[in-house]
Amino acid sequence: MRKSPKLLNRQTHEDDRGKVFHYGSSALGGVQRVYFVEPSLESGFRGWHGHKTEGKVFLCISGRVRISTVEILNWQTPTALGQVKSFELESARGDLLLIPEGYANGIEPLTENSLVLVMSNRSLEESLRDDFRYPKESFSVG
Repeated sequence: MRKSPKLLNRQTHEDDRGKVFHYGSSALGGVQRVYFVEPSLESGFRGWHGHKTEGKVFLCISGRVRISTVEILNWQTPTALGQVKSFELESARGDLLLIPEGYANGIEPLTENSLVLVMSNRSLEESLRDDFRYPKESFSVG
């Protein structure tokens, strides 16, 4: 069965000691690298960037962004296996977006000062050997 991008809604537990935010029993194991992306509102859509073997988890920690994903059929010539799917992430909601290996993605800031935390299951060296970038026009974001 093929994997596809998945949105995990943040759950909240609150008691007299405060709040705990969590994502249930979803496994985020294998995280090897954590980094931040601060997309430019003036530049608009930042993409397309994909990996055959790298999966990523996205969390908007400031502002609001749209992350678009597409499964890649042909990595040498930008050919999609299906339609582009877009997800809006907002820091106030705290949802996680899991994008499995085999997908390209792009980030579009929807507010000033948006900031996205990204977790990867590959080291930087592994990621650079599995790095595919395509022009913005390669796939249509609906």
